[in-house]
Amino acid sequence: MVTRRDYDELQKYFGEIPEFLKKYLHLRILERLKDVGMLCGIDYASHNYKYFEFYVSRYDHSFGTAMTVWKLTHNEKWTLAALFHDISTPVFSHVIDFLNGDYVEQESTEEMTEVVLNTSSLLKEHLERDGFKIDDIVNFKNYSVVDLGRPKMCADRLNNVMTVGMGWIGSLDLTGAKYIVDHIGLETNSDNELEIAFTDSKAAQIYINTNDSVNDRLALPEDGFLTNLLAKIVKWCLDKNYVSYEQLFFLTETEMFLIIEYYSTMDIELENMYHTFKTIKEIPMEEVEHDLKLRKVNPLVNGRRFFSE
Repeated sequence: MVTRRDYDELQKYFGEIPEFLKKYLHLRILERLKDVGMLCGIDYASHNYKYFEFYVSRYDHSFGTAMTVWKLTHNEKWTLAALFHDISTPVFSHVIDFLNGDYVEQESTEEMTEVVLNTSSLLKEHLERDGFKIDDIVNFKNYSVVDLGRPKMCADRLNNVMTVGMGWIGSLDLTGAKYIVDHIGLETNSDNELEIAFTDSKAAQIYINTNDSVNDRLALPEDGFLTNLLAKIVKWCLDKNYVSYEQLFFLTETEMFLIIEYYSTMDIELENMYHTFKTIKEIPMEEVEHDLKLRKVNPLVNGRRFFSE
């Protein structure tokens, strides 16, 4: 059984936190992500489908992604871009992408990144002191080590799969996770991009197996039904002006659920949807109909793709 203690040990396994990074870790806009989970709100759903190992947050993922970049590059700008790459994650994460009709790319909420970053004057002060500005970190996709299109590898994808594999599914244990960390490096790929690569085929296989287990879990009908139901609940709250769209990017999930629970006491339709979300025992299969994000990976291993292209 994988535990939160295992995950915390993995976070430390990436090495000492660089001194310049420490002051950013307690910014309010970043600490909000401690109460925005990696499981898109499903960890609050019916007890019949609470199949996660332990709670992991977007803050956990953001920190892990930053430490991965730092371990491999010691580049301060790229590390900061990694730390703030998910800063615009709204409550329930990709549920809001589903609400926006973005089931496949799941990137519709990233347009708020610059808006959220610019609300923090303290962030701007820290950046200026370190010789950077908002523009240096807002476009994190400019740094291939941080973000790179599938099936290539990057810090965001590496940490996401490891975090979800440990915290949600339990398919990756601490030994396997450490083995992965011990066998990653950087290579220049055929598109002349700097890409995270594996130095050992066993490490690549562990990672691929974990990625596949995540794909399998996300394809389960209960996951699709519950995330779509939560999207309907949020849309209802938006349509009724119980909350604004912009607020979704500044509230915590605890705060959002308090809003839902409050208005459920005076809105029977909302109450029924929320009750279903919290108590449903059997998923109506016919209601789960939408395309899924294809999370395929084909990492480099010593200069060659793991799977022949």
